[in-house]
Amino acid sequence: MAALSVEPLQKSGRFLLPAFVFGTTLSVYLLTLCPTVYVGDSAEFITNAVTLGINHPTGYPLYTVLGRLVVLLMPFWAPAAAVNVLSSIAASLSAVCLYLITQMLTSRKDVAVMTALLFGFSHTLWSRATTAEVYTLNALCIAASLLFLLRWYYKADSRDLLLTAYLVGFGLSQHVTGVLVAISIAAFVLLTRPRIVLNARLMLLLGGFTLLGFTTYLYLPIRSAGNPPLDWGNPETVGNLLSLIYPVGQKGLGAFFGSQDEERLSWILNQALAKEFWYFGGVALLGIALVARQWRLLILLLTIVLLDVAFTINRKLPLHADFDAYFIPSYLVMAILVGIAISSVVKWMQSRWELLHGTKFKNAIPALLLLLPITCLVLNYHENDKSGNYLGHDFGVNVLSPLERDAILFTIGDEQTFMGWYFKYLEKSYANIAVVDVRLLGTPWGASQMLDRELNLSVRERRLPEDLGRQIINTFLGQRPIYFTHRLPWDFLLKDYDMAHVGMLIQVLPKGSTVEYRPSNFVFHAGWENAFLDERCKLLVDFYPKEYTDNAQFWLNRQNTEAAQNELNGFLAFPYPKNKDDRVTGYLLQSLILGRVQRTREAIAFADSAIALNPADWRAYEYRGNFNFLAGDSLRAFSDWKKSLEFNPGNQTVRRNIEAVTRLQQLRALTPPVRRR
Repeated sequence: MAALSVEPLQKSGRFLLPAFVFGTTLSVYLLTLCPTVYVGDSAEFITNAVTLGINHPTGYPLYTVLGRLVVLLMPFWAPAAAVNVLSSIAASLSAVCLYLITQMLTSRKDVAVMTALLFGFSHTLWSRATTAEVYTLNALCIAASLLFLLRWYYKADSRDLLLTAYLVGFGLSQHVTGVLVAISIAAFVLLTRPRIVLNARLMLLLGGFTLLGFTTYLYLPIRSAGNPPLDWGNPETVGNLLSLIYPVGQKGLGAFFGSQDEERLSWILNQALAKEFWYFGGVALLGIALVARQWRLLILLLTIVLLDVAFTINRKLPLHADFDAYFIPSYLVMAILVGIAISSVVKWMQSRWELLHGTKFKNAIPALLLLLPITCLVLNYHENDKSGNYLGHDFGVNVLSPLERDAILFTIGDEQTFMGWYFKYLEKSYANIAVVDVRLLGTPWGASQMLDRELNLSVRERRLPEDLGRQIINTFLGQRPIYFTHRLPWDFLLKDYDMAHVGMLIQVLPKGSTVEYRPSNFVFHAGWENAFLDERCKLLVDFYPKEYTDNAQFWLNRQNTEAAQNELNGFLAFPYPKNKDDRVTGYLLQSLILGRVQRTREAIAFADSAIALNPADWRAYEYRGNFNFLAGDSLRAFSDWKKSLEFNPGNQTVRRNIEAVTRLQQLRALTPPVRRR
């Protein structure tokens, strides 16, 4: 482990290799950059970067301010693309920090370049380096903190430790995983210099520098006082500010934890060892063995990984909600360990070669080492190429396209809310709509902002979201078009009003209204169906088939078979593969539509197709039984209905059908045959 010594950087070419790492990774990120708003939180981060607003907890003030700066410095780019570039720059700088860390630990610049590029082209970091997300800036804060911490460890310069404290405080404003790294760093400092706690002056300075970095949070109350368009949490008071930074609510931390950790642990092991760095991730295990001689350093690195993994796998966070990105600090540590392991392997191979053949092998080492990150680059390129990915933007267009001027849109999910804000405040194509998030109506600040600012509607006392929703509808129905996104949150809506399904929205109408059919005209940029879709994109894509089938069912219930068939045709023509449940629903709807127009045999055939896909679907047996009965085959109808009851014993309609057929058969048995003369 002699390679783990500190070697001063040579002045010649001191900045050349870091610049090479930065330029190479940034070039790849720009080639694969998402050109517009992406899925997830991207729309919110972009909107707040341009308008200088307040993001969802924990506010992310650093990303907002830097995003605004990048937008100002890059007027030649659309704001969405410019904020995406901020993530690219942060990821490239984190790779540079990793170069400096590895060079410090191994004294090998070639290995340091290899390690930095390997991390830069790792699957998860790259996936977040091309969209507006906070994870790469968090990676930069963590990498920079570790860089100065290790400089202090080897050189014992207190200035490096103070810089570490400042960067830790800086990083705490970025992401919750920064807290976990801060714990690891504090433990490392105490293990390394336990008597440091007796140095009152230094401890005060460390606390002061940490707080200085943490002052980025002052942006939140200062900007909130200016009433920006998006002011999440209204953090002007101490209570509201703490609620935004530390959003545990009344249920406490327990509300965030309690997931099935075995399945998640299996996922992270497969991702880390086989996919993140291809199969090079397993080399990190050798790095652990080599670092064991410096046990304090080993504790630092392993503590970061263990805290990160334990925190994330136990958190109630699905894959489509950035579960994978929480492991980026662990992947950073893994890259360091891979670099240490490769350095030792190369040194051993080089010594053996020189012993047998001379020193010529040395010149080939950099080229051979570059094969590792190049392999990751090639293997991860397709899944991280978002240069033609307009799925997020298309989703926003398709959600909002039915809206008329001055429409009120009630939203339920983050995706629809954030897209509504993005198109309202940035692209301004829907500048006159009001976006009302049903969930935020349950918060005092949310109700106040959405009712006062969006609707100029005064509400003095705190009320339930359902009551506020009723008040909004009763006040504006007939004056402004009112819509909900994809599902209705309150029971009174179906009872008190008529509804019309329009694309991805449901329009609220007065009782007795004439409901006119407007077809779902979803638009997409060409080629998206052949692109790789991550879990977040798949979640959005799954909306489309369900919207088509929901709309078809709605119009079928209103006896408009032509409209129902038109919606179902859209479902059948949808280019992306549909899941089994959606296909079953599509077959059953087609069966019902054909039954309505007396094409009974074809209706039975589509019910057969549904049963072939899901033999346990009670609806398919019920429908097929109905059509068999209409076709005059009461025995098959009876058999299908009995099968339907096996899977849904509470279906009273089917029970009545069986009872009716049974009585009919009994009557036929009691009635003597008519004799013919």
